[in-house]
Amino acid sequence: MQSLALPLSAPLIFGYIVSLIGVSSGHASLLVKVLAYLPPTAPFAMPTLVGFGEVTWWQFELSVVVSVVCTVLVALVAARIYARPCSEPADGCGCASWSRPWPSEGLRAMLPARVAGMD
Repeated sequence: MQSLALPLSAPLIFGYIVSLIGVSSGHASLLVKVLAYLPPTAPFAMPTLVGFGEVTWWQFELSVVVSVVCTVLVALVAARIYARPCSEPADGCGCASWSRPWPSEGLRAMLPARVAGMD
């Protein structure tokens, strides 16, 4: 999992640094204006543009809508990728929903035999 940390955080770090440079320069560059509409960097770049007064309300709303829609789409794709291997039980995998015991059965299996038999 550590090997995924940098590739996933690199766009965030890039957007943060570019936004800081934009704030310190006193004007928003074309790069900041473009990054304000891309979901990974919009939370950093769009407030910079708002601070400079270079966006209207509908541009801000567009950035929010694009970010929310992309977040939902990524979550759906991730759920689909995750669900595929877990829907096909492998040898002893036990991750398919129909192969998991009900919570009461799982608890009963953990209890000693003399206690588990008492209903």
